[in-house]
Amino acid sequence: MKHLKGTDWIRHNCSPHGGAYYKMIKGVRVDIQRKESYTSRSNNVYKRCYIVTANRPIGCLGQRNTFKKAMELAEGGK
Repeated sequence: MKHLKGTDWIRHNCSPHGGAYYKMIKGVRVDIQRKESYTSRSNNVYKRCYIVTANRPIGCLGQRNTFKKAMELAEGGK
């Protein structure tokens, strides 16, 4: 298992680019995945966001612009 530096989030083994992490919080697996998309017609401006999902009772928690804010959302913040 490989942890994200300075945190206790574990990297998915199936993610080749390192953009997906998970953590068990109160018996529920919470995932954070990085998503990149284009925002211009010439496809040269990138928009990055992090999607936070929970395994069982909740589903998608939301998305944030930075990984730090996504961690706060996953751990019970707003």
